[in-house]
Amino acid sequence: DDQYRRVRDYARLGFRIGSIPDLLQCIRGLREKFTVLQVENRFRTPTSMGWRDVSVLVLVDLPTRGQHVAEIQLQLEALAEVRETEHAAYEEIRSFFSTDEMIQKQDEIMQ
Repeated sequence: DDQYRRVRDYARLGFRIGSIPDLLQCIRGLREKFTVLQVENRFRTPTSMGWRDVSVLVLVDLPTRGQHVAEIQLQLEALAEVRETEHAAYEEIRSFFSTDEMIQKQDEIMQ
């Protein structure tokens, strides 16, 4: 069904990795074990909130029939720890920029 064709995170794993060399070795290992469809390097292009990781889309054979695209996120341990401790601030900033409150604040600044 086309409405589910782009679902990527139904099967998602996240690995915390201690160093950049280990992260690169993990990518090499994924390429050996899976058909890798895409590697998104968010160290090169972080998210709008500054998050950095590597997201790898792999093709997984389903036990009954067909295949599924799964996402494997490779995160540096140190960044993941900061993300956890600062999650409340992240949520506050994210909600601020996604509400009408932001528009009101912009209007106040412009006056």
